[in-house]
Amino acid sequence: MAANPWQAAGIGLAQMVIVLAGMILFGSLLNIVARFTLRRSSAEWRLLRIDRFWLVNTLLAPLMLALFAGFAWLFHLSLSDIGFNLNNLGLSLGVGIPLGLLLGLPSAIAAPIAARQGLAPMRVPFGRTLFDTVGAIGYAAILVGPLEEIPFRGIIQTLLMRAMPQQGIIGPFSIALGTFVAAFVFVFYHYRNVMLGGESQVQFWRQVPGRLVASFILSFLYQGTGSLLGPILFHNILDTCTIASLSISMYRLRKQGKLPPTVPPPINPAPPLIDPAEQQAQNYV
Repeated sequence: MAANPWQAAGIGLAQMVIVLAGMILFGSLLNIVARFTLRRSSAEWRLLRIDRFWLVNTLLAPLMLALFAGFAWLFHLSLSDIGFNLNNLGLSLGVGIPLGLLLGLPSAIAAPIAARQGLAPMRVPFGRTLFDTVGAIGYAAILVGPLEEIPFRGIIQTLLMRAMPQQGIIGPFSIALGTFVAAFVFVFYHYRNVMLGGESQVQFWRQVPGRLVASFILSFLYQGTGSLLGPILFHNILDTCTIASLSISMYRLRKQGKLPPTVPPPINPAPPLIDPAEQQAQNYV
């Protein structure tokens, strides 16, 4: 680590940019490969990613986890370094699980009410079918935490805390500068949801306060315990409460005919009814 704190901070920020850029580029590459494999136009693939977000993310999860392993190797981080250890396990789980429920249960109550008033958190058509309802809940309960906490807390926050260990005081808490930066990076990286079409600008900014609260809890918890297990469970519980409540509520309303029973797009495109060469010939007739 560089002796000069400004130089050290610059190195840490550069490492963070490498991770974020790598995630964006790798995700874009996977999108291109999937789009051509499924023979989808860019617009059709964009719609499928929104409508079947949980299925697409689940299928891509092993590749994303491999990417995270590559980042850990690049920056010489062990599994223990990125939080997969038993350090302060009781404290990590004892704080993460109750706080996840404390924030998740009110969210589970408020989210369906807001959605029925046209204030849905995302453009995703939750609860469209039983298959989508079960799939979305399963994705939130198992994969959301690891897919977001490993890169943002385990890798990025670890690198930033090493590069920027200077401490600041917020109320009764002491927070490292690297932790503070990592908490904001996590929140504003979610603007990518707007770029991919999963959220509108209004939906993104409406969620910024809640995401800031959750992000600082996650970042404090990781800094204080060195364990990623508590943050992962907190994240899983919080998102599962919200997504399960939204999905089940919207599914019941659709079954009752109070919402349009939208039809999900097929994963594989239907074969053309007319041969393209024949269609082209007909265009000249």
